[in-house]
Amino acid sequence: MKVLKWQKWLLAVLLLLLPYHTMFTYVIGDTVPGIRFWKEAIIGILFILFLIKIFQDYRQTKCLYRPNVFELVLIVYMIIEFIYICTSNNIYQAAYIGRIYFMPLLLVPVIRCMEFSESYFRRLLKLIMANTAVLSLWGLIQCQFLGDGFLMKLGYPTTTKWGPLRLNDEFYIARLGNFQRLVSTFAAPNTCGLYLAIVLLVTLFMYKKLKINRVFVSVTVALMAAALLVTFSRTAWIAVCAGLMIYSFNMIQWTRKKVLFVLKVAGAILLAFIILDGIFLSFDIFMAIIHLVVSTINGNDSSVNGHIDSLLVSFENIFKHPLGMGMGENGPRALVFMKKPNLTESAYFLMTYEVGIMGSMVYFGSYVKVLYDNIREFRSRRNSRRLFISAVILIVMTGFLSLPFVQDFEILVYVFAVMALQYNSSAVMYMYKEESERNLKERNCKKEERREKKIPALILAGGLGTRLKSVVNDRPKPMALVNEKPFLEYVLEELKKNGITDIIFAVGYKGSMVEDYFGDGSRFQMNIRYSYEDGQLGTAGAIKNASELINGRGFYVLNGDTYYKINYRSLEELNEKNNSIMTLVLRRVEDVSRYGRAVLDGERLTAFNEKMENRPKQELKHHSKKKGKKKQGNLKQEPEKTAGTINGGIYYMTPQILDYIPDGKVSLENEVIPELLKQDCFISGIVNEGYFIDIGIPEDYFKFQQDIQNLIDSE
Repeated sequence: MKVLKWQKWLLAVLLLLLPYHTMFTYVIGDTVPGIRFWKEAIIGILFILFLIKIFQDYRQTKCLYRPNVFELVLIVYMIIEFIYICTSNNIYQAAYIGRIYFMPLLLVPVIRCMEFSESYFRRLLKLIMANTAVLSLWGLIQCQFLGDGFLMKLGYPTTTKWGPLRLNDEFYIARLGNFQRLVSTFAAPNTCGLYLAIVLLVTLFMYKKLKINRVFVSVTVALMAAALLVTFSRTAWIAVCAGLMIYSFNMIQWTRKKVLFVLKVAGAILLAFIILDGIFLSFDIFMAIIHLVVSTINGNDSSVNGHIDSLLVSFENIFKHPLGMGMGENGPRALVFMKKPNLTESAYFLMTYEVGIMGSMVYFGSYVKVLYDNIREFRSRRNSRRLFISAVILIVMTGFLSLPFVQDFEILVYVFAVMALQYNSSAVMYMYKEESERNLKERNCKKEERREKKIPALILAGGLGTRLKSVVNDRPKPMALVNEKPFLEYVLEELKKNGITDIIFAVGYKGSMVEDYFGDGSRFQMNIRYSYEDGQLGTAGAIKNASELINGRGFYVLNGDTYYKINYRSLEELNEKNNSIMTLVLRRVEDVSRYGRAVLDGERLTAFNEKMENRPKQELKHHSKKKGKKKQGNLKQEPEKTAGTINGGIYYMTPQILDYIPDGKVSLENEVIPELLKQDCFISGIVNEGYFIDIGIPEDYFKFQQDIQNLIDSE
């Protein structure tokens, strides 16, 4: 879908260019009107595309979009903020600052409803990593070689408080003279530090799962770590350490050997850093770190003391103004409009200044809600997805204690984007793989695959299921529940009985629900992969779309809404015997009008006509026109039932068939198979009398619910 492609492109542009926003503003902000609002424009377009998408989904499924609890909390906060803006003494000033809180929230439903692929997610993370590495390298060069004069020329805030003109105090380390902290392209070193901490943690948590090259990861992590160190943001340092501890304590089984290895690596990195610092900077950074740590421990650091004093004053102000001190009149951003704004060094107090205690509780309640959901899930099943989302939330909420990060647009965008991933099943579909369940099973599975190339089964599960929506309207048709289990699980059980354990799901509409449930297949002792469709591709189009996942001499294809008891091995044997391009299963029925007719001559398919239920009405209509009048009785006449063999929806195909399938939306039954017959390709067929049912209509869906227990008992 074009909407989805635009969403993916715009989201990537936003996340990659956002760290450069401050630099853009200072360099070209005065020459290009409105350039400072480019990020709000992209978020606005993304939200409009989201509305278009949910409207399109409603037209297809007749199901309205329902916000989850996390989104409902954010909606309540936005209403509170809107009221405070409208009642402010200066609406323009309040709206200008309020947009910082408001705009990132619009990304939550956008990202929650986007359908990501693993390849897109991998490319996006690699781009963000590379982009952050460049930012880190640039920051190191700027602060150590170009000096603060470069930033002053760009327009960064300056002061003459300590004598000659220089950058504001926040760009320096107390009592270390002109030692400038790394800021890269951000507005402040602390903002840069927290951004680096977030990207560093996401990289360390996810690079293995996304199979990113280790050399690339090592170089980028080294640059980010060096830059993070030179920001001298103790909040960011603590955040990274806490995040790594969360991950290591929960996902690594520590042994003495592993501990010694980590200590050796950390020591080697530290030694290399000290040596490089001595060669190029005469140990300036190392001595600055030592001084900072010592002064912090001794209580002589003016920055730490300032944080403590700010917190005490903030408590007093909150008790005096429990309903807030006026939207847009608080925090560092208010300096744009006011000479003496209400200042505090805690994001919690700053938000309370803006929208009162109640509004602040609602806003930070959204963070707590996501964190609670993660912890609740993590107690039952551990995986790194929940860990990295929890770690990001915790480091940001820790930073909120001592710094006003709540007014840093960049930080809020990345944090809410990460939190939205918690509820986007397609984006984190591969993150649901549980490490504790898959490690040994995956190794055994790989060994077995090396011994014998297994024949995969491609299950077509991408249809809309419009005929079944009256009874199943919240999920794809193959995921319809039968005795509290998805229909697809019964299909997999039948395949497993036939020794087929390599599965490829071709999914489209709400396909992430399939992946959420089945994961990588380790829980079912199977190897499951996924092919996602952008829009409806038809049966043959879905096969072509999944071609990259298909290896070997052949593969099975079956419909995800059909249950058929059959010996799958017989299809492969018949196909090899006749040297066919494909073999399909046929079924005898009393009425072929619903399914379409397929004719065999011996073992060769000679005629194939799929789904003819509309043909009798068309023939009657043509007959009426020929007579010059309409006969209403004839129009209502039911077509006569015709017995015959029909397509059972199960195939064994050779890779050669992919050459006959063009790109785009293509029907296997109505286009490809008839074309193969025209070209005199040999298609084998076999009639099978085993149990067969297609749950495409409510009657058969309910019938299968009754039949399945008898099938299980008979085995």
